[in-house]
Amino acid sequence: MVYQLRYRQHPDAPLEYREKYRRAYDDISSGRVHLYLSRWIAALQSHGVGTENDRKILDRSEGGIGGNSNSTCRQIRVAMTRERIPMLCFGEIVFEAQPSGDGNQQWSADELLSIGRCFKCVLETQVASPCIDFYIAVNCD
Repeated sequence: MVYQLRYRQHPDAPLEYREKYRRAYDDISSGRVHLYLSRWIAALQSHGVGTENDRKILDRSEGGIGGNSNSTCRQIRVAMTRERIPMLCFGEIVFEAQPSGDGNQQWSADELLSIGRCFKCVLETQVASPCIDFYIAVNCD
């Protein structure tokens, strides 16, 4: 089972906040994600959420958090590829939670909710408004 952490702005958010969200969306979708990941990790640490390994910036081109070993560490990676296709662009910031390759480190929905809420706080601080929706999508393929 693959989980996606998905963030979108309320459709009735004022223009000022929509512009700030769009800048954050553009930053993350174009790979300028380090600042957001650093703030996410700081939020995880301050709330005591996740393991020590979960609170590391992932050394991958797409960006993310988690341990760097695909085989033994679980990860949360930026997954904005489909957002670049015009017909599939919904303006959502998307991360994909990956279990470790050996299957020993899995994600639970409760863990992802806690971790995801911390990133929601990061986005709401960046946008300067509590106008972000966060949900988890499950792909059972």
